[in-house]
This record gives sequence, C-alpha cells and structure tokens, in this order.
Amino acid sequence: MLKYLRVPQDDQTMEIISSVLEETVGLIDIKKWSKCVLVDDFYELFHPYARSSKSISKLLGRAEHVYLIVVTLGEDLGNRAKEYFGKKEVFKGYILDRLGSFLVEEEVKKIDLEITRQCKEDGHATTHRYSPGYGDFSIKAQRTFFDLAKDTIPGLTISHGCLLSSEKTVSAIKGVIKSGY
Repeated sequence: MLKYLRVPQDDQTMEIISSVLEETVGLIDIKKWSKCVLVDDFYELFHPYARSSKSISKLLGRAEHVYLIVVTLGEDLGNRAKEYFGKKEVFKGYILDRLGSFLVEEEVKKIDLEITRQCKEDGHATTHRYSPGYGDFSIKAQRTFFDLAKDTIPGLTISHGCLLSSEKTVSAIKGVIKSGY
C-alpha cells in the first residue's frame, strides 16, 4: 500500500497516513455487483460498444460466458477527500483519495481471483479483466453497467461523460473460456 501512495516514509508522514487510514475504514461502504451472462447476451447488452471494439473481440474471441463486475466504496470517502481539499489539507485529501483507489482496486482483484478460482475448479480458463475506457472499449459502455447495477447499488450514478459515481467505482468484464481451447 505504501508503494501505491508514493510518499516519503518519514515519521510525520507515516503518522498522517495512519490517522487517515483509520478514518478511511469508517468511511467506506463497499457494494459489489456481478453477473455472468452468455457471450452472445453480453454483445447484445453492450451493443454497439462491444461489437465495435477490436479489443473486446480479441479478449472474448473464445469465451462462452462473460462476468460483469461493478464495485464501489460509496460516496462518503470521496466527500471527505473533497472536504480536506476544500480546507487546504491537500496532503490528507491526497492520501484519502489514493487509499480509496487502492482499496477499490483490491476489492475488484478479490472478485477477479474468486471468478478465476471457481472457473478453474469447473475446468475453464478466464481472460484478464477489462474496463470501459481501456483501448477501444468505449467509456459509453458504462451506461449499460449503470442500468444493470443501479438497483443493487443504491446511490450509484452516472455523469454525462459516462463516469460512474461514487468516485471510487470500478466496472469490468471478464471472459470465461471452455477448457480444451
């Protein structure tokens, strides 16, 4: 985690990080949503964004199923970071923001690893995960994630620019490939 923060590791900095980390624990409200769909259903759900993406075609070329994943930490953490920035406590705001990014990524990794483990037990392989906005997978695909997950994740919103909020929210897909291919 300290590598991720990219800050000096002197006593004063470590003291601030420790207090902000303690505060972070009370601010996060992790919500997760995932769904496994047939690859043809994925292409239908994410039309036209998936079919027009060469990256997605390559990623899911041999896939039978696709996991759809959304993870968020809730809005309190982002609001608190903005409070710090507003009060000119920039370092604390920075640390809180970076911790949020680290923690949401860790939660997505857990889901990713669990999907991979379960698929392996069932004799299947998986692709790496891939998110809207990477390569030529349009950020507009976030609209589909929003429509699918909004009832399960209260407070989830989407901006005109197709960014999911709360601020620390990640969406991704992960293909499942039948063994023997």
